[in-house]
Amino acid sequence: MRSSDSDFGGSFWERKMRSYFRVLDVDKDSVLTMKDFERLADRYVEIGKLDEVKAKQVRRKIQKIWLDYFEKDAKNGQMNEIEFVEAIRAREALIFETAMQVHGLYFDLMDLSGDGFVQKDEFQIFHKVFSIDNEKQTAECFKSLDTDGDGQLSYEEFTHAGYEYFGSGDESLPSKYLYGPLLD
Repeated sequence: MRSSDSDFGGSFWERKMRSYFRVLDVDKDSVLTMKDFERLADRYVEIGKLDEVKAKQVRRKIQKIWLDYFEKDAKNGQMNEIEFVEAIRAREALIFETAMQVHGLYFDLMDLSGDGFVQKDEFQIFHKVFSIDNEKQTAECFKSLDTDGDGQLSYEEFTHAGYEYFGSGDESLPSKYLYGPLLD
């Protein structure tokens, strides 16, 4: 039992996980399936205006997230929000490794130019793929994650923010808006 919401698994942490579930649930049917991840990939290809080679890479990486991190916890190929939150909570001992790997994949997806950094426009595409369309919130999130203030996100900045999002219930961390506004 946790004594504080600043810890992994508390009520604020759970709000973040529920919020993340909702952006992954592309078809809004209240369950996650491989189809949601395929649709995320399709959205990335469409919004990012990707060529065939990049589109194939994006599809493979997004499907890998489902296959490597969620499929084994899915019953009959799907999981609801409660099962999703509990599956992540059950990974507490591996949360650093898991969050870093997943966000490493996301970073590779976002870095459309291949320069090793994520620019503001690339981050905007990432948010649009997840149906986060508020440009002001996206700009504020980007700025808060850019800890060195150089106008771009490094691999380290982004993966660290991903770890904070999944590994902490600390409400003061700017990573709390990584996947858009939080649910009440």
